[in-house]
Amino acid sequence: MSAELVPHTVGPLPSTAAPAGGRHDVDTDLAEWLLEYRSDNTRLTYANVLGTRWHPLTGQPRDTSGLLNGLSWLPLCERAGLHPYEATRRDVLAWLDALATTPQQRGRGAGQPLSKASRANALSALAAYYGWLVERGRIGSTPVVVNRGRLELRVPQESPTRSLSEGEVVAMLDAAASWSPATSRPRTRALLAFMLTTGCRVSELCALTTDDFSTDQGKRVARLRAKGERAHQVYVDEWVHQLLCDYWADRASGGLVLAGQQGAAQPAFSTLSGRPLTRTQVVRIVQAVARRAGLSDPESVTPHVLRHTNAALADALGVPLDQQQRQLGHRSISTTMRYGARRQSYDASPARVIGAWLAARAGE
Repeated sequence: MSAELVPHTVGPLPSTAAPAGGRHDVDTDLAEWLLEYRSDNTRLTYANVLGTRWHPLTGQPRDTSGLLNGLSWLPLCERAGLHPYEATRRDVLAWLDALATTPQQRGRGAGQPLSKASRANALSALAAYYGWLVERGRIGSTPVVVNRGRLELRVPQESPTRSLSEGEVVAMLDAAASWSPATSRPRTRALLAFMLTTGCRVSELCALTTDDFSTDQGKRVARLRAKGERAHQVYVDEWVHQLLCDYWADRASGGLVLAGQQGAAQPAFSTLSGRPLTRTQVVRIVQAVARRAGLSDPESVTPHVLRHTNAALADALGVPLDQQQRQLGHRSISTTMRYGARRQSYDASPARVIGAWLAARAGE
């Protein structure tokens, strides 16, 4: 099988029956395994590596040919006539070799194989899948027995995601302040300022409603719903709050409220028809601002880049690391806060420090 792992064309994976004498269907096991992960992002990432023939969040059929550079695991097993429960270590090593040598056909990495970080993450997903199968007694042992260090596939300690320089941040703020069409300017300014000061995830931004804004310890805060449905509060700088109020007032004056929702919680950031912004729409807005600001490689400027930029700015401005972790909603700090060992300090919040810095440079 190993020589056949590099695909020519990989189509959607048909339903895969269990091996002879087996009792479990692969799709059924996959669904059960994925549902054990509370985070939508984790389920989607793992499903893409495995190459599920259905979308893990919607259940709708999908084409797998573009997943993981056409090298997602289950479609390769299907093409080679190998049941995934009968895969061996040799098959896994051949798959890793294909990931490391097959050039990408499109995107920013076109002509280059997947990065080490992408391959390391794919290996982690496959290991988790086979580990679950062993735990459930579906297979006797995992085929994912590899030396990550020897293969140079340890997950890097530093993220490869770029951070914007101070000059690039100011350029984006200026571009948002002069945004055209003017009807979208209030939203663009508020969205960019909120993401840069809070470092929120794009999923948190899309789920944010007007009811998520309140006060705590006399400070303005926003409640973010993070990965796995966890929630944490972040400080909302006065400059950012004013931009939000300007945006919401402009939205209301234009009748941008969904019918039947008067007085109810509204999406904090919405389309012109009043619907919550989607991930794709937020990405497009951020990249459009980057292009208008004249940034190099604007397509690489994503909401996650703004999240990394928040951390970089906070570090440069001397914000304590524990406060950065609190604001970013990392699990270790969430556990500490749940136990009540430390009270959150909004005065030391990255959003407060960064907000003051950005407000001064935005001419406010």
